[in-house]
Amino acid sequence: MYDPQGNGQQYIEDLATAYWHSSALFTAVELGVFDELAHGGLLALELAQRLEIETEACKRFLNALSALGLVVSASEDKNGDNNEDNSGDNKDNTRYFNSSVASECLVKGGPSYQGDSVLWRKGLSKGWESLGESLKQGGRIELPSDASDASDASDTGDKGSDIAVRFRRYTLAMDAVVRGKAGELSLMFPSMPTGGIMLDVGSGGGAMSAAFLDKFLDLSTTLMDMPEVLDSAQEMMDSAGFAGRFKTVPSNALEPWDFDDDSFGLVLLSNIVHAFSHDELVHLLNEAARCLRPDGIILIHDFFMEHAQQKAALFDLNMLINTYNGMVFKGSDVISELESRGFVTSGLFPLSGDTAMIAASEEKAAIEGLLLDKVTKLSVQLQEYGFNDLREIDVNDVIIADWTRERCEFGCDRHGSAHCPPNSPTPDETRRLLGDFTRALIMEGEPPTRDFQRLVLKAEREAFKSGYHKAFAYWSGPCTLCDECVTPCRNSKNARPSMEGAGIDVFGTVKRAGFTLRPLKDKGDYVKYYALLLIA
Repeated sequence: MYDPQGNGQQYIEDLATAYWHSSALFTAVELGVFDELAHGGLLALELAQRLEIETEACKRFLNALSALGLVVSASEDKNGDNNEDNSGDNKDNTRYFNSSVASECLVKGGPSYQGDSVLWRKGLSKGWESLGESLKQGGRIELPSDASDASDASDTGDKGSDIAVRFRRYTLAMDAVVRGKAGELSLMFPSMPTGGIMLDVGSGGGAMSAAFLDKFLDLSTTLMDMPEVLDSAQEMMDSAGFAGRFKTVPSNALEPWDFDDDSFGLVLLSNIVHAFSHDELVHLLNEAARCLRPDGIILIHDFFMEHAQQKAALFDLNMLINTYNGMVFKGSDVISELESRGFVTSGLFPLSGDTAMIAASEEKAAIEGLLLDKVTKLSVQLQEYGFNDLREIDVNDVIIADWTRERCEFGCDRHGSAHCPPNSPTPDETRRLLGDFTRALIMEGEPPTRDFQRLVLKAEREAFKSGYHKAFAYWSGPCTLCDECVTPCRNSKNARPSMEGAGIDVFGTVKRAGFTLRPLKDKGDYVKYYALLLIA
């Protein structure tokens, strides 16, 4: 991840070699390394023989996979006992095993198997090699026929004999991507969608629908996608035990949908919006709204520019390269489209990974009934204000130390100002105040100082309006809201104490929250500001 205070040269080096990581993963999946290691450890010699590769090269490859956390090793002593050895030692008596993440996600047949998705990503990499040409032309370029795997499966211009294979690979890959996120989305629903029937638009193999069918035994679903995709979906849903609870409707989502008005209690648009342009998005939302029950919910799950911003921006480039119209939208734009149709929305709600969701309904009660964490929702709202980063922290992880006030008195020319020591809360007073809270947010920003502090006040007010009546903020450094600081303060409504002046160890606390921060070495170094927002 980009860190403006980090080593610039090393960051560029890491970006330039990032493909080394994915190439090692692609090759390991293609060779079947993880399948071979799934039933017990193997010596490098044994694995090399099974994979028909050179033994010493196999040892070096396993060493790299170990460094990536995909395999672990253990050496056998003379008695045959295993001694864990994750150092990458390539002695002949070293046995290699799948790591926990490899066992979970990279062994064929497992419930979380991601191999199909991994290899589909490899196919997409061919298009990325032509990024420069795509930028010149302003969009996707046609690749040679031997690079057809890099094309988005929605391109039906390829009439080759392998088209059915390509669509099946695409369907398996997309189902692998959404499988883990599907359970997280279904848990947001405390009860079955109204009417007991849902519509899954661009359903792929039905992994998202399957999560809802697993949770609500009386629910049925309609899978809507291209005929070639639904051929695989029929087989996959039947084999999962959902026969009789779903039907497939081959359709082009950009044409009028062949459903009656008010037909569905839940209309799901999962990982489909990014495949279309803004005008096409308008069509999708119009059709979804038309066939939704008045008390039903539209659920949009996708990448959005406000969440996992690095991944979203790169995914948007992937859409430029590999589709004709696809793009990653700002969640605020999608929300505006929904609200213009009279819908109440949940706002943008991030999932635990790189995607997020937006729920919308004509009935406010339907949205309020979803199980959404208020602090997570607030965090997304505040991120949009302009903070560089924002993370939740347990109040018990806020470090309060007596030495910080000494640094204020001996080292800062603002000591004695209206809200600096000795006129700020003492460490003991801060400890007592934090005892009234359990949850807080750490917010990262940058100069100018006054702009950052105004942003912190705006965040505090937003938290208050969101229902957190105790919301209270500390910021880094002395208050700079007024051109001239006088004692007593004439702007106590907006003044807030500094974390340092109130006894908070800023460096230690923000590092506990997962931020990186170092003392500035030179005058021109990049400056990071932090604020602590107590919530509840």
